[in-house]
Amino acid sequence: MSARPPALVVALAMAAGVCFAQSSPDEVRSAAAAQAPEIDGKLDDACWTAAPEATGFTRPLAVESPDKPISVRVCHDARALYLGFTCGEPDPGKLRTAARPGSDSVWQDDCVEVWLGRAGSQLDVDQFIVNAAGVRQALRQRGGRSEDGRQPSWQAAARVGDGSYTVEIALPYETLG
Repeated sequence: MSARPPALVVALAMAAGVCFAQSSPDEVRSAAAAQAPEIDGKLDDACWTAAPEATGFTRPLAVESPDKPISVRVCHDARALYLGFTCGEPDPGKLRTAARPGSDSVWQDDCVEVWLGRAGSQLDVDQFIVNAAGVRQALRQRGGRSEDGRQPSWQAAARVGDGSYTVEIALPYETLG
C-alpha cells in the first residue's frame, strides 16, 4: 500500500476562461510516484502513465459537459503533490495568454486553477493558477482573510500542442502548510 498525501480537499478548476468542477466521482485518487515528474509541461513521465485519468468535468453549478475535453492525473511522493492537466483546444492560436509573470489576472486567461482547502475548514484555501503559457499566480486565504504578498514555493509549466495544451504542477507539502 502506498503512502497518501496529507488530507486535503481538492477542487480542480480548468480552462477556457470558465472554471469547471468534477461532477462524479467526488474525489480524484492520487497515485504514488516512484519518481517525481520533470515539471516541463509534457506529460511523458512514468508517473503520469501510472496515475488514473480523471474526466467527467462539468460547467460550474451545472451538469453540462464543457465545450472542450479536460482531464487531470494526480500523483504524489514524500515531498509533493503533482497534477498533470490536458485541456482540449482545437485552435491553439485562439488561446488567451495575456498575463505576464507577476500578474494578478492569470485567471482571466485560458488556464487551470487548483483550489486546495483544509479538511474541516471552508475559510482556509490555497489557489494555484497557471495559464497556457505557464504564467503562475498563487493566492491564499486563512480564516477567510487574504494573505497578500505570499509567494509560495511551487513549480508549474505548460505546453501548447496540436489540439490541446498541457499543464504540470508540483505543490510541495511544506507550501501547503
